[in-house]
Amino acid sequence: MVRAGGGGNGLRAALYCAILLAGFVGRSWAGFEGEVGVEGTWTDNLYLTASSEEDFVTVPFGHASVAMGEHFSLRYRLNGYLYNSNSELNALRQRASVRHDAKVGGSHDLGVEFGYGGILHGGDSENLDHHQLGGTVDLNLRPSPGLLIVPGVEGYWRTYPDTDDLDYAEAIGNLLVNRSFDSGTTLRLTGTLFFRRFLNPFSDSVQAEDAANSQVNGGAPSPVSASGGMNPAGSGFGGSGSGPGQAGGNRWGGSDSAGEQGPAAGAKVERNIESRSAGQFLAAVRLARALGSRAGFFVEGSYRKNFLDPPRFAEGSIPGLDREFFDDHYGYEGPGASAQVSLLLPLSGMRMVLIGLLEERRYAGREALDLDGNLKDPAGEERRDERYEIAVRGEFSRDFGKAFPAAMSADLGYSRVWNESNDDWYDTGENRVFASLSLLW
Repeated sequence: MVRAGGGGNGLRAALYCAILLAGFVGRSWAGFEGEVGVEGTWTDNLYLTASSEEDFVTVPFGHASVAMGEHFSLRYRLNGYLYNSNSELNALRQRASVRHDAKVGGSHDLGVEFGYGGILHGGDSENLDHHQLGGTVDLNLRPSPGLLIVPGVEGYWRTYPDTDDLDYAEAIGNLLVNRSFDSGTTLRLTGTLFFRRFLNPFSDSVQAEDAANSQVNGGAPSPVSASGGMNPAGSGFGGSGSGPGQAGGNRWGGSDSAGEQGPAAGAKVERNIESRSAGQFLAAVRLARALGSRAGFFVEGSYRKNFLDPPRFAEGSIPGLDREFFDDHYGYEGPGASAQVSLLLPLSGMRMVLIGLLEERRYAGREALDLDGNLKDPAGEERRDERYEIAVRGEFSRDFGKAFPAAMSADLGYSRVWNESNDDWYDTGENRVFASLSLLW
């Protein structure tokens, strides 16, 4: 099913949010905080697939918050995404919210936030425009010195003006337990439960479009689809492979990428669309330790597991900003591990960070294919990826001690990705260089 007319509403919403925030700022400058900056990223494999397409992405970004009395604050963030070679992917991401913070029982903190978010694309990507309403509730409990317990819940309602097959509601529950010891060691345990429910059944019009594209374009699926576990057309692959992060500041691992592979020309695109829901549990354990006063490290292990079979996940054929298409965690499961070492340099305000990550991703129900879209194994071997990443980043920050700018920050880094897959389209790698500069007040 297709709808029209959402782009103008999104632009008006962004303008109204900015005017509203500006009005409050005029009356409460003392409680006004924010950041503006720009980030640039060069990648030699934007899609993180065998296509190996280079691009340079510029991301101007800004966010602001203003206190409204003792407990309330208004927040707004706007990011732009400008692709040098793939201008059809250019987009704006925005988020506006109101938050309430209060003390509970003297030493505990309760936070409640509700807001609007959305993405507006240009060119051929407008069918991924979306609008989202949602909120979060989190409670910081401190039952004893050195112990922090944070339960929280999140809920979202997302609609796609041009493609309502993708509308969904999502609920997330999480629990964090953090224990600090006098030795400088910190142990953190986290558990997160995800559940997503697509609001509409899968449309026959999208299936027909996929079939037509498979014959005309040599098997390239339509730009968006919502799928169940059996989908030999492949998946948009994401994670920190390419493209800038959504938060303004590419801090290695906050990035998104995608690519898609289709079956051979004229082949039937099979889809398991019986399920309209997806559920997953993610557990992680992190151990961190300070190494003197100028260095520290952490190691973390995690595991994600789907509990609905088959899960329904979303995927797309273009890279961009929306993890629900290009790194939909409902589409895979498996273990992961990461480590980070940070070191303060003798030069004031400078820090070096070295990061490593590895993941095993099992894509249940999706067969491994060769570059022609044929099965690698007649028995239908499922796709499996092993992701390895290393990155080094230098950071610089300086305080000015005045209203504007109060401080500045900059970073420069390089990362390398190896993605070893039994699916030839995703058996690839990437080099990425990124830099950013921002002013704070």
